[in-house]
Amino acid sequence: APVAPGITVGFYASGSLVCSAVTTEALDPEECEVVSCLWATPPASEGSSVEVTVVPDDADAYQECKEGNNEATIPTVYCSGIN
Repeated sequence: APVAPGITVGFYASGSLVCSAVTTEALDPEECEVVSCLWATPPASEGSSVEVTVVPDDADAYQECKEGNNEATIPTVYCSGIN
């Protein structure tokens, strides 16, 4: 059965929430949706880059049959030229 829109997605750096997003579509099992958020103070250089872990349903609001596939890591995250 699909899960309704409105699932929170957390973006974490070093275990701390840096921003979040919410899904806008109903999702069937094995489906995905592209989400994004604005990080107010990202690292400004490659030398200070961090890994960001993306966690759908980080509020643990929905019961799932596969809880073990809920994270993805984005390596070397930084945003040069904005700070």
